[in-house]
This record gives sequence, C-alpha cells and structure tokens, in this order.
Amino acid sequence: MLLSVNFKEAVHVKNFLSTLVLQASRKTALRGLSLAVLGVLALLLLPCRMTAQLDTGGITGTVTDPTGAVVVGARITLTADATNVKLNTVSTSTGTYVSMI
Repeated sequence: MLLSVNFKEAVHVKNFLSTLVLQASRKTALRGLSLAVLGVLALLLLPCRMTAQLDTGGITGTVTDPTGAVVVGARITLTADATNVKLNTVSTSTGTYVSMI
C-alpha cells in the first residue's frame, strides 16, 4: 500500500508541527525563567533567614564588695565548662561588666 500526500497537506502538517514545537519551546523557556527567578529570590532571602539562627548572647553583672560598694576595675573571667573557653572582661567605673558570647 502506497501512501500519497499532496503538497498542500504536507505543508499544512509541517506548519502545524512547527507551531507545536514553537509553543513547547516558549513554555519550556518560561518555565526555566520562572525557576531562575525563584532561585534568585531564594538565595537573596536565605541569608536573612539564617541570621535568625545564630547563637549569641551576653552576660552582664555588677561587682560589689562585702559592704555592697561597687568594685571598679575588677577582672572577670567567664569559663565555659564544656569547652574550657575563657572570656575576660573588666568592670567599669560603676562596677558593671558586659561579656558578649
């Protein structure tokens, strides 16, 4: 059996297939662009979200002698028991100290 197709039908089929391929290419390009935009947004917002996960803190206090008077210039050493890391600070003119961890 021999299949015969005239020229007009062949051109019509070719144009139809070309249109389908072009539409598919546009959809793929838009999908890729959408993913790229979402990726950039995620990368821009990720550092903001990660900063909320930092472990920071501080210790403040006032150094006093047995009579309740503040001690100026007292050396304070904070030691982490688990790691034996030491932080040093000195009390201020009001006897207070601040150590950021």
